[in-house]
Order: sequence, then structure tokens, then C-alpha cells
Amino acid sequence: MSKEAVEKTRIANIGRKHTEEAKEKIGIASSGRKHTEEAKEKIGIGNKGKKLSEDVKKQISDKLKGRKLSDETKEKMQNKVLSDETKEKIRNGAKTYECDICGKIGKGNIMLVKHFNNCKFKDDIVVLALTDVV
Repeated sequence: MSKEAVEKTRIANIGRKHTEEAKEKIGIASSGRKHTEEAKEKIGIGNKGKKLSEDVKKQISDKLKGRKLSDETKEKMQNKVLSDETKEKIRNGAKTYECDICGKIGKGNIMLVKHFNNCKFKDDIVVLALTDVV
């Protein structure tokens, strides 16, 4: 088919609804199908950065609660050997943050959660700022 014919067909099918029978046939034809690595990568790129609503997060949480992992699965998770490339990605994946108050540099959420709220120089800066104004 030419590009023009494909485009005409696409436009003609916009808004078209599948019948229940057609949906069933599509489901049967698709079952057991495996995505190629390229397709998996495209799906991952498409989903990157998407924010889940609180409702969806709750649904996922409820679905996973009470899930029992087999002993075999637990053992696989405990004994998993990471490649050097994966270890490097994990090490370099966290963002680096610098404290504006004391200049401390750290990686990941630990800086956001722990250091910024508890910087020992934070009170000194506030006092200095107050004394400069007065």
C-alpha cells in the first residue's frame, strides 16, 4: 500500500469501535505474543516520566499486598549477581546535590531527606541573616 492509501485508511478508521467478537479474536491472536527487545525499549521510553495518579498507585499497592513469593523466587532475588555495567549505572544514577548552606555534596534522596533538614549550620545562617537585618 502506498503512504497515501495507508493515511486514507487510518483516517477512515478513526473513532471506529471493535465488536465484542472482533475484540475476542484480537485477544486470542495476541495471547502468548512476546515483545521484541526493540518494542520493549520503545514502551519504556513512552512510559518514562509518566506520573501515576494517587488512585492508580493505590490500586497497584492493593494488588501487590499479601502477595507470596515462592522460596525459589526469594532465593533468586537474594543471590542475584549484578554485572559491572549495572553496578555502575546504580552508582551513577543518583542525582548529586550540594547544600547551599554548608557546601556538602552528596548523592540521592539521603541529602534531601536527612541533610537539608538537619544541616548543623542552618541555624547559624538564620541567626546571621537576622542580625544583618537588625
